Amino acid sequence: MKRADADSDHPGISIAQASHIGRVRAANEDQVVVLEEKGLFVLTDGMGGHAGGGVASRVAIDEIVAGVLSGANLVEAVAQANRVVVETGRQSGAPDMGTTVVALRLKGCDFELAWVGDSRAYRFNGKPERLTVDHSVVRNMVASGEIGETEARDHPLRSMLTRALGSAGLKLSEIGTASGQWHPGDYLLLCSDGLHGVLDDEQMHGLIRGAGGVQSAVDALLQAALDRGGPDNVSMVLLGPQKTDDRIISGG
Repeated sequence: MKRADADSDHPGISIAQASHIGRVRAANEDQVVVLEEKGLFVLTDGMGGHAGGGVASRVAIDEIVAGVLSGANLVEAVAQANRVVVETGRQSGAPDMGTTVVALRLKGCDFELAWVGDSRAYRFNGKPERLTVDHSVVRNMVASGEIGETEARDHPLRSMLTRALGSAGLKLSEIGTASGQWHPGDYLLLCSDGLHGVLDDEQMHGLIRGAGGVQSAVDALLQAALDRGGPDNVSMVLLGPQKTDDRIISGG
């Protein structure tokens, strides 16, 4: 278990992560990167129905990290990752490779998010708050009033995306963005649909709030997803206040 180093801009925050193949998939096409000292957290989910999903996921996360470390903002880094995924697909003969992404940058008490696809970010503090909006057919149907949230969870088109990295036509304006402030007691969760596709927001909230700290919360979330069949790769990053089960590792 890690927390932000006491000399960083965001002391006292504990961090846990997990990435699991699940119980059905033949490979794990998710990727997670935690750069605690930079306040950068990125999760990608290679599109399982597309050739090269695992490659797209790795390429995207590497490019986003490189871009941010070179001074780009999150949106610029995500846009550059998209261009590289597109080019990698062309060169490798897998032009349909794709991946979702959700990226978090934490600066002191402020945070910013960028995402494409249906990997999500949540804030939990008293109630679940979804910080991202899925780029999916079903989310558009909910927004238009065609279906409700309950119908959306089991809709046959729930995995059909309207945007993903790997699209040559992706515009900067189509990259989702959000920002906010970290408040005492907040938990911030990044996760792939292998988690939020089998646990609803209230179930995740209950497991997080009922845990002794971020490590036990991540363990509980992962186990719950696996207990529900683990139909997809399950990945997450959870940031929260330091509590009893968090093993402290100072930054180097």
